[in-house]
Amino acid sequence: MWGGLKGKWRGPRYRRKIPSVLENYDLRRAARLASLAVFITSLPFLIAPAYLESGSTFTGFLLNPVDGFSYLAKMRQGADWAFEFRLPYAPEPGPGVLLFVYQMILGGISRLLGLPQILTYHAARVLGTFAMFGGSYLFFNRTLTTVKAKWAAFVLTLFGSGVGWVALPMGLLPIDLWVPEAIPFLSAYANAHFPLATAALITCVTLILFPGILPELRLVLLFIGGLLLALLQPFTVVAIGLVLGVWLGVERLYGTQVGRLRSWAAGIMVFGIGALPMLVYTWGVIRRHPVLSAWNEQNLTPSPSLVEVSLGYGLVLILAVVGAVLGSARGRPAGRLLITWAILGFTMLYMPIPLQRRLTLGLFFPLAALAGVGIEAIAPTRRRFVLLLAATIVFSVPSHLVVIGSGLVAVARGEAGVVTSESDRALFAWMGLNLSGDPLILAGLDTGGRLPAFSDVRVLYGHPFETPHSEDQEARVRELWAWNGEAMLGLKALRAAGVDYAFYGDEERGLGTPTWLPLAELVHREGGSELYKVPES
Repeated sequence: MWGGLKGKWRGPRYRRKIPSVLENYDLRRAARLASLAVFITSLPFLIAPAYLESGSTFTGFLLNPVDGFSYLAKMRQGADWAFEFRLPYAPEPGPGVLLFVYQMILGGISRLLGLPQILTYHAARVLGTFAMFGGSYLFFNRTLTTVKAKWAAFVLTLFGSGVGWVALPMGLLPIDLWVPEAIPFLSAYANAHFPLATAALITCVTLILFPGILPELRLVLLFIGGLLLALLQPFTVVAIGLVLGVWLGVERLYGTQVGRLRSWAAGIMVFGIGALPMLVYTWGVIRRHPVLSAWNEQNLTPSPSLVEVSLGYGLVLILAVVGAVLGSARGRPAGRLLITWAILGFTMLYMPIPLQRRLTLGLFFPLAALAGVGIEAIAPTRRRFVLLLAATIVFSVPSHLVVIGSGLVAVARGEAGVVTSESDRALFAWMGLNLSGDPLILAGLDTGGRLPAFSDVRVLYGHPFETPHSEDQEARVRELWAWNGEAMLGLKALRAAGVDYAFYGDEERGLGTPTWLPLAELVHREGGSELYKVPES
């Protein structure tokens, strides 16, 4: 019996299967693998409702729901194709500006197709993920010279991560567990614009590096790619521009032909021209806008410690170092770009700028490429190569499981952000249909983050970054809900803050029962959630 099984397992078909894959970097196989990765990143959203308790609804977000609702709020503003963004999480939003264009376009598409915003959002996330994986396939196909290295890099991009799960008992929080820009799998899982921005980045780098790709359309695509990346992640344009500029200097030192240097420089220039108008506009608006400037001052995203970053890239980082040292990357311009990008990418994470960890976007790709070279260098035989690649993926999987599992556990526990009560959701919908004039709402801290996603309102507090002077506003919200002084003075404080309505649900009851509430006018009730109008006098 065992001999028969052994014979089947080691038969000719099995022996030929892996070698055939490693001899051809085939687009159809890559598409099937990419589809599997996209399905895995989408499956938790499909099964999350099964973990709901009675009387609650799934919000559609499993990672960083605070930002997720802000994206839906931006989509709502763009539903009428009027691209004048105003901060809904600010009592005084200030004049409209041309920012968050992608989310606002999604809002217009959602209304045009008659689809729920959350469904449009996830459809965009899936399409952006396919674009990111397609761009990575092209990038590895061009920058790497062997089929095995290409497959290793591509598989690591689809399923790889770090070993952050190992550090959890030590009280550390490596980036593979919470920074979606750092890991392609997490980017695909977190939101709609990270994978699309990554796709634009990686595709533009490929077009710059290899002028022979679509030569008639290359410059047009680079211009569009630069504009798109500036719209989605403007600071990434500056980061990759620095990398490409340093790489050109390295190539000049290596004595690369002047013609090739000029071709690369022309591509970089067109990419920059496409991005420059939006970069200048964004920089000017954020500095001079009366509200956005306050938001920008508190929009700080420092990088974690070097240990947490290194663990977040885990075996991929180790293998990338091996590939850079032992592989043949240094002998080719493309390989030298990978090394330059990896070194500068890590260096920029600790530059004295406010958006440090945002610069992890795209850094995984040169690391994965160099890791593919490293795996091939230390595992030259097919058997060892497959085992080492498989082991790297196996050690990555627990980090993915931690991220996915924590979101599903949050749903099962009914935690705010991932879950909302049916009565709250019904009152949100009523407000979206019946309130007009952009009223200012007093709500709880979590409820305030959700309301602008479902109705055209402003809130006193709703987002730790997008609410200007957020700490002061949070304190004001808590004070108003905990008001136990004279009721009329409470109403006076509400009117002084410009509040038009007060949303009173489960979260707000936990913040207090203010003495002014009985003097307010009950406008609508849905189950245990109530909306009150603040009397004008």
